[in-house]
Amino acid sequence: MAKVADLIKQIPLTAQDISPLVALNHYLRWFVSSEQDFGPSHMEEFFRWALSFEHWRQNPYMLASPINDFLADQGEEFLGFDLREVPNPSDWQVIEVASVENAALIAQKYYKARAKEGSEIKVLWEDLHATDFGMVFEKTQDDRITVSYFDRQFVLIRGQLEPLKTSLQLHYGSDLELSSEHSQKWLLPNGQWISFYVAENIIQGVQTKGPAFSAVAAIKSQPLHEIPRLFYSLKRIEQFFVARDSDPLFKQIVSALEKTIQNLRRREENAGLQASELGAKAQTLLENVFRGDNLLAYLINDLNQLLSKAGSLPGRRETSVKDTLSRETQAKQRIQSWPQSPPARQNPQSPQPDEHHLLLD
Repeated sequence: MAKVADLIKQIPLTAQDISPLVALNHYLRWFVSSEQDFGPSHMEEFFRWALSFEHWRQNPYMLASPINDFLADQGEEFLGFDLREVPNPSDWQVIEVASVENAALIAQKYYKARAKEGSEIKVLWEDLHATDFGMVFEKTQDDRITVSYFDRQFVLIRGQLEPLKTSLQLHYGSDLELSSEHSQKWLLPNGQWISFYVAENIIQGVQTKGPAFSAVAAIKSQPLHEIPRLFYSLKRIEQFFVARDSDPLFKQIVSALEKTIQNLRRREENAGLQASELGAKAQTLLENVFRGDNLLAYLINDLNQLLSKAGSLPGRRETSVKDTLSRETQAKQRIQSWPQSPPARQNPQSPQPDEHHLLLD
């Protein structure tokens, strides 16, 4: 059976920016380990990812035909499988589900049927209202967690309605750190996909975009915190299973706010120089990472009041806990804290996140 690396070498590249074979070449390079045995499952994953783009959905035959011809030229002996096992995307139907409730229920059913024995499955779908995606959390009996992406796009395949991009996943070990044993794949806020490996918070991977899976940025041995879009995306996700007072970023911002507030009250020299910048950073974290956190909201409020009194914050609107919770309610977040007692990375007695972080059973 051919390895993925063997197949990549055989794919002819054309001058076209977007062609099925260019897209397949890029997909295998960036999203699949070169040491894996190449098989029909890789083709199904590729077609699923490709059909998330309107460019390929408009003509799935145009997508599949050149690739099928290429595979036929390689021969079944080289490939190691029957070409009839390669799926035909022309037989599939991509459906955009209008209701977020239905999208969540379909995703829940799909992942429950495939979960390991004894695993817990929870569906987070509040983000479908704001950012058009949701997440499925699977927690195994040995406390490993897999986070699977889903959105409104589903595919009717083999008589079943399934999430379109089922391999877009993050894998965490029992220590609640990203697993070094898996390839990690996720969608960044700028709409680009990222595929990466992590070891001791050092990242290697690539960011891609578009129907040709074009690489837009290579990540070579960079610390996680130096990749802001990925770092904050992961922090946002981890809030649903990591206790906040064991999160280094949360502890850091709370400590900085408390120290700055104390210095302002003591009227220490230069105390207000960086206070406004710190308040803006804390506000961003409250709105995008630690959403609705009471402690953070109170500290930001205290800081803003002190700066306003000192004349360093003219016209700035205060952030209250009531305002924060109101925004959460208006967004109709329907998620429930999960797990029941979120484990801490270091402190096993840490309290669970605020109740308005909700997860569906």
